[in-house]
Amino acid sequence: MLQRINIANIGWVLSAWLLVTAALALNRGIDLLWGMAALLASAIAAALLLPLLQLRGIAVRRVVPAEGTAGQALALEYEIEIRGKLPRYGLELLDRLGAAPTELVPAAYFHKLRGCERLRFSWIPAVRGSRLFEQVVIECRYPLGLIRMRRSFALQQQALLIYPAVVPLRGLPVDYGTEPQARLVLSNRRGGHDEYFGVRPYQPGDTPRAIHWRASARSDALLTREYEHQHDRRLWLVLELNEALHTGHGAAGTAETMFRIAHSLVVKARSEGIPIGLLYRDAAGVRQLEPALDQVSYLRLRRTLALAATGQQAPVDSWLAAEAAGLPKGGTWLVFNLAGADRRGALTTLCRRRQVQPLLLEFDRQAFLSAPPGPRQPVMRHRHSGVPIWIVAPNSDLGGLLS
Repeated sequence: MLQRINIANIGWVLSAWLLVTAALALNRGIDLLWGMAALLASAIAAALLLPLLQLRGIAVRRVVPAEGTAGQALALEYEIEIRGKLPRYGLELLDRLGAAPTELVPAAYFHKLRGCERLRFSWIPAVRGSRLFEQVVIECRYPLGLIRMRRSFALQQQALLIYPAVVPLRGLPVDYGTEPQARLVLSNRRGGHDEYFGVRPYQPGDTPRAIHWRASARSDALLTREYEHQHDRRLWLVLELNEALHTGHGAAGTAETMFRIAHSLVVKARSEGIPIGLLYRDAAGVRQLEPALDQVSYLRLRRTLALAATGQQAPVDSWLAAEAAGLPKGGTWLVFNLAGADRRGALTTLCRRRQVQPLLLEFDRQAFLSAPPGPRQPVMRHRHSGVPIWIVAPNSDLGGLLS
């Protein structure tokens, strides 16, 4: 499909020049001026026709990876084949590589093309989510830029799933209530908060360190040591998907920052042997991804964080209160509290009624809305009624979060 985009201002200049030259030639009868007018008319005609002719006899193919991570380079491949003996000049390829999933931006420029040419280059997606690559567009303004013509090429659909970026976290504190600063780790030692009281059959998600190898050898089946307070070792991430509470746009907004932090927490928790799950509410209702450590559960978590979208949802404190009876008990909840100080008390009370140790992660929303990022600063931390609270700004050092 060919499409004329616009005629540049130079077209009006050349047209005016042609009219003035023709008028002078007619008035003066000077052959040289008639020759100049003919050259100008030929140049205008060529500038109008060549972009159209240049876009004929072209075939395009594209290869896009199935998945990637925000902020990391992906390899994209394009193959352009010119049918016929004549070369093409000044072609620009545009694809859906902009900040918005449907935004067309220049991907490659070809000064001269003949035969078949392959191009491979790196593209860094700024935000997570799913992108559907369909048609590409080739644009031509050769030779004078007088007119810009575009042709769309319908290609096979290719889906690209972009996962949230991951920041290496230096710490992951999980409160026990009696020892607020105790770290959540799986221990094989007797006594303390992990009092050993028996074995049970191995279940997917159990850490290998908890397997009782001697008992397993005697029974010919994998058995896992069970400890008191094992239930309390679970960590839940509670997401805020109310779009009205989020500020900023794209990778620099609070929504993308929340998903980046959540993915980082999932990766860190798995490295520490901490079962981690997800709790959120979307248009279909409350969603629970049970805490686990196995690879399948991690892939499910990662995919959910890539695809979850903010919308017209109830705020976290509202739906947590309304759905309290069906929510899990025990463990630790890390709640993304976008409402800030106004809802700390309500969230703390609700968590403690569910026998949950709360951690609150908040955002300096005004800074995300107005202030440009500056030098890296430590994440602000304080407490409310004994509950640890971290406040993230655009220039916060996320690596030091929760440490």
